[in-house]
Amino acid sequence: MEKRYYNATSVERILRTFERGYGMTSDDFYRAHVAGEELPAVPAWHRQVWAGFYRAWLRMSGGGFAARAERELELA
Repeated sequence: MEKRYYNATSVERILRTFERGYGMTSDDFYRAHVAGEELPAVPAWHRQVWAGFYRAWLRMSGGGFAARAERELELA
């Protein structure tokens, strides 16, 4: 059986698919998820998968608080 591995780029593609499908950024989604907010448009299974991939992407891309803040400031 061939092993398949994720990397930051492949995980980011998955995140973009969720973002397009649900009309929100992964960062906005994750903030709401962690806060326990209702996300009625996102089924429970997708919610768990999306959150997991987002956490993986943060780890893989050096996405700690400082890196995220820097990226967000660049977009402003």
